[in-house]
Order: sequence, then structure tokens, then C-alpha cells
Amino acid sequence: MTEKTKHAKTERIPNQPSAPIGIALQESSNQEDDQEEITSTTETESLPQLGRIVVNQQDEFFIALGKKTSGNINERNHAFIMVGVMKEGKPILLGRLGKTNRVDPDIQTLIRLGQEVETLGKTNLTRRIQLKGKILKTEIKTCFKNCFFGTESELEEESLRLYGSISYAAYAITFEQYKQFLRIIPFVQKSQEISCFQPVDTQDDKIILEKKGFPYAENLNDANTQERDIVARACYLHPNNTCRHTGIDLIEYTLGIPHLTDNISRQFFVNLPVSANFSWGVPDRYFYVFPLPPDGYPADETKKAILTKIFRRMENLLKKDPYSENTIQKFEALKNLYNEQAGIPDNDIEQALKSIRIWKSTNHDVICQLRAQSFLGKLFVSTSSTKAMADDIEDALERDLVL
Repeated sequence: MTEKTKHAKTERIPNQPSAPIGIALQESSNQEDDQEEITSTTETESLPQLGRIVVNQQDEFFIALGKKTSGNINERNHAFIMVGVMKEGKPILLGRLGKTNRVDPDIQTLIRLGQEVETLGKTNLTRRIQLKGKILKTEIKTCFKNCFFGTESELEEESLRLYGSISYAAYAITFEQYKQFLRIIPFVQKSQEISCFQPVDTQDDKIILEKKGFPYAENLNDANTQERDIVARACYLHPNNTCRHTGIDLIEYTLGIPHLTDNISRQFFVNLPVSANFSWGVPDRYFYVFPLPPDGYPADETKKAILTKIFRRMENLLKKDPYSENTIQKFEALKNLYNEQAGIPDNDIEQALKSIRIWKSTNHDVICQLRAQSFLGKLFVSTSSTKAMADDIEDALERDLVL
């Protein structure tokens, strides 16, 4: 393969035949973003023209696992990774990757045969019957190979102009963790160059990001063990190593945690915790960003238990009426408490207790409000789950303080 061919974008062919379940033949990303600078005061209507973005190191960056909830079976089952930054309560996407098996020879054969059938239209019935027979035979072969051995795959760039109904799970990352995500791109890109927004300049406390590609890594000599494992798993697709598994691998790598919360299903067909309709990469409703999971903090047993309780409450909160005003308010209040508790030194029980008491007092009206209840719930439930959680944490800290 010549250098020119290696860096060329593979042409996308419309009306492609279906691939094995869990594999999406998604549209290619649009590489022709206008060079328009975006600052924190920019209107969201300008987002489709992203080319240059100005951020602060203190801005909330995020990494998210996404899954379409509409479209054909392949689109609905395809998972992808998004990285971005929050500006004025809205996400601005900085990069998006997904695993595809379009590079597998049998998948390429399916694409070629499907293209030929489309070209024939309603003419040459004999040839169309022959081609459809070959397609069926190749699909059976591909499904068998995918189930038992795996098909060849690679990570490729996807469009930042995300649209449609998307379920997702997003996690806050620092600017340093965002750079950690960027570090692995040269190792995982294969036949197609991948581009993301990368830091190109610094002005005082501001960082200028521009969308550009990465040089290809000639080998894995500079990759650590985890990076080599991710590269190896990205090269094949199998029921036990789908696009979702690779997406979770990348999230765990970026967050620096050994295992992403079990609230995120490893099954590609299961929707993620919350959904929103996206247009030009912008959701039509509140965008939930979870803090760094408890495993990301080297905390003592007491602190880890507190963080785990708060984090699980945040997860469970979104299982009922996720976009009500009170749910959003409770989520934000819990997130503030979580981050505050995470910043308290280990074994400082007095400070942790003071923090939870002040939080309960400040957010009393929000955390005590009962959300949509059934008839029986109204009869027997008088305390909200969030208030009960806070009471449990306060009681546990009081006992530890006495001991």
C-alpha cells in the first residue's frame, strides 16, 4: 500500500448491504469544517461551522459512549465514542470514533456486490439473481466468521455533526485526560487518518484547539501495555469484542479506571442511561455529565464508600423522569456534593461531615422533593431517596467520628 493510498479516505457507498448484527456501516465524517473561532460566548447556532475552538484548562471536558436509538438494525446497534467540552451548558464535540469491520475482505465483497445490484436497477434479472445469491452466501460466511472467529475491524473517525436520537453516558475528564485520549490515536488509526481537535497554542489561561489529523505510529514501541491491548482489540470484531467493548476500553483508558460502572451494559443492543435528539452535534435537552467514577480516586475505605453511595444515587436518579426540572436539580446538587467530598483529604471525617450537613441545608428544598409517584408510593413514601442517602452518609460519619 502506497503512502498516498494509506492516508486516503475510503469512499462511502450508499445503500450498502447489511453487516452482521452489532456492526454499523456509518456515514463518514465531514472533514470540511469552516475555520471559525468559537469562544464561550458563541451562540449554539454557530456550532456547525466549528474549525477552531478556544477553551480554558478549567472547562469541563468529557468523554461519552453513544448509541443511536433509531435507524436500521446496524445503526441502532452501533456504539461510538465522543469527546468534547461543555460551553454554556451545551456540549461541543471535539472528536468522535467508532469501530467498523468495513475493512474486512468479506464485508468489502458485500459492499461491492450490493453496489453492482444497485447499478443494475430493474434490468438484467438473471445477473441480479446471481448477485443476490452471492450476497446471501457471503452474508452467511461473514456471520459465521463473525460469531466464531471475528472479522477484521478498525477504529475510524465519525462526523461531529451528530444527528438523531442518541442514548449516551458521559463522564467528566480534565484537559490532561483529554490529551491522554489524544495520545492513543496514532496507535489505533489504520487505513484512514483520524482527526480531532488538538491544542495548537496557549494564550494566558486559554488554549486554542484546531481540528487536524495525527501522524501514523510506525510501531508500538512507545505504547504502554494497556495501549497495546486496546490496539489489538480494536483490530477485530466479535460478539465478545464489539464496538461497545472497544468504546468502554477507551473510556477506562482515558479515565484511568480498571472497570467502568456496571450501570453501563456491555451488550451492544442495550440502550445507555439517557437519550436526547441531536442536531448538528447539539442535544435538544440537558446533557448529563457524570463525574469521575469512584474507582478513579485513590481514597480510603470511608471516603470510597461515600463517593460510591453518591455516584450510585446519581445513576439511579436518571432511571425515573430523567428530564424533569427536579431531577436535573438533584443531579447537579449531587454532582457538586460528590466533587466536594472527592476533594476532602482522606480520614478528615470532620470536614466530610461538615460538608454533608451544609449541603443538606443549602439544597433542602431540592433534595426533599418527591418526584412522580404511584398511588401506593404517595401512601407509604415520605422521604426522597436522595434525602435518605444524605441522612445515611451523615449518620455513618457521626459514628466514625465518635469511634
